[in-house]
Amino acid sequence: MICGICSGGDKYRGAYSLDEATGTVKGNPARSATVQDLLKAIKNRDKANGGTRNHAEAMNIDEMKKMMDWSETYVSGDPNGLKFNNAIDLVSAAKHYLMRAFASSGFTLWTR
Repeated sequence: MICGICSGGDKYRGAYSLDEATGTVKGNPARSATVQDLLKAIKNRDKANGGTRNHAEAMNIDEMKKMMDWSETYVSGDPNGLKFNNAIDLVSAAKHYLMRAFASSGFTLWTR
C-alpha cells in the first residue's frame, strides 16, 4: 500500500488510479473516493446546521487560559532552568513553549 487511501475497491475516482504493475499512483489523490466522500459529508453537515461559516470560531480569553493551563501541567517553569532526561522530553517541552508563544502573540494581535 502506497498511502492510506491507495488500496483497491471504490477508492479511485476520475483520473486518480494505481498502476498495479508498477505500483505507482497516477492522478490527483485529492480526487480519491475517501477525500470526495469526506468533503461531501462536511458540506452536508454545514447545510444541515444552517450555517454558512467557512472559518473557525474565534477563541475567547477563557479558552486561551484553559489551553495555557493545560500546557503548563506538562511543562512549567523557566525554560532555562529545566533539565531533560532525553531528547523526546526536550522536543515535547519545546513544542509547548512554542505553542504558548505563538498562541499568546496571535491572540494579542488578532483581538486588537
